[in-house]
Amino acid sequence: MLDQITAPLASFIGDGAYDQAGIYDTIAKRDPDAQVIVPPRATAAPGVVTITASKRT
Repeated sequence: MLDQITAPLASFIGDGAYDQAGIYDTIAKRDPDAQVIVPPRATAAPGVVTITASKRT
């Protein structure tokens, strides 16, 4: 789906189904400045380390 968008992304908004590391990584690689706005899945639990896509390098 992202291949159909040629302009840079300012943000990506999705539902909890998009709360996956692969989604965050794909958006960060394509448009590092884009904000990813996705609520956690209903079964999500806090991890030891929390990293946001905007802070990944």
